[in-house]
Amino acid sequence: FIDGEKDKSKTKLFKIKTSKMGDVPALKEVLYRHFSKISILPDLLLLDGAKAQLNAAIQIFDQLKIASVDILSITKEKAKHTKGLTQEKIYAPFKKEPYIIDIKSPILFLLQKIRDEAHRAAITFHKKRRTKSTITTKLSEIPGIGIKKTKQLLKKFKSIKNLKKASIED
Repeated sequence: FIDGEKDKSKTKLFKIKTSKMGDVPALKEVLYRHFSKISILPDLLLLDGAKAQLNAAIQIFDQLKIASVDILSITKEKAKHTKGLTQEKIYAPFKKEPYIIDIKSPILFLLQKIRDEAHRAAITFHKKRRTKSTITTKLSEIPGIGIKKTKQLLKKFKSIKNLKKASIED
């Protein structure tokens, strides 16, 4: 976002490479990969999450020796996913308790808008990747052979051509 408006040309989407499970290791990976390569730093990094996400960003910024970017994290009231007004918690570095901003505040509305746009972009990216990874072959048309069995057969035989050549025992 620049001057309160989204700038799609600045959107960066990442395929997670880490084998560690969970959103905090994935966040650390993405923050490191992104901030270790850019030359112009933003004024603010807004994270979706609470203290764990905030602390992960602080660790990465310390590692990269970045001190000029403010960091905040925003979390929904009791993880509500409603479209209505919700009380959000805003976490800041070195502040024990979160800020509670009035639900009618334009500042809160802007922070929510930024967070919601990030969600929209990430979900769209994930759905597109998931659709591309779905296997559709002639095998899928055989009753009783689903995606899992198709993957197993292709992993073993490497191609439909090799599978056709295989004996019944194979």
